[in-house]
Amino acid sequence: MSDRLKIDFIGIGAPRSGTKWIVKHLRGHPDICCTIQDEPTFFSDDLKYNRGLEFYASYFNHCKNPKSVIGEFSTYYLASKTAPERIKKHFPDVKLIACLRNPIERMYSHYLHKRAKGALPKSPAFNIDFLNNEGKKYLEFGMYAKGLKRYLELFPAERILVVINEDIEKDPMGFMRNIYRFLGVDSAYIPANLNKKVNFYVDGKKVHST
Repeated sequence: MSDRLKIDFIGIGAPRSGTKWIVKHLRGHPDICCTIQDEPTFFSDDLKYNRGLEFYASYFNHCKNPKSVIGEFSTYYLASKTAPERIKKHFPDVKLIACLRNPIERMYSHYLHKRAKGALPKSPAFNIDFLNNEGKKYLEFGMYAKGLKRYLELFPAERILVVINEDIEKDPMGFMRNIYRFLGVDSAYIPANLNKKVNFYVDGKKVHST
């Protein structure tokens, strides 16, 4: 399949910016086929990338309709130094989508998410000490200009759509229609459960919605 693999769009990030919500409503569109697995991270993960394009193609084996617009979202691509050139090499005409969020809120959401998953020491305080140590790697995901610059050096600006997380709550249908139009699919489609948010919990308590 790799020799005829067609990828129309790739979502490049950022983490904790509403991308799961976006992917949910892309998957629901009858003209779009996304990976079943969240976050393939093929272009930012050396081990996966070294397995070759045939391995990447396996994420899309379920996309049987040749008329479908095909793509994936991997939020680590925006901060990755290797992903832009790898994507350009294999899919030079692909469309890219970046969803950005207030970087402070994004960072705090990332912190809560990692804490809820047990990926951080028990109950670390979200303070300057955390940001100067364990939190440094999470800060990098909010350096949007650095990431976008790498892509703009390789892809024309008209093939990169930047959307803002905060606009989801203001006008969720308008937000998705903007993406549908960018992808060239029916923008009149109305996704199910458009106003349903995703909730996250820490110690059994809801701490964040997106």
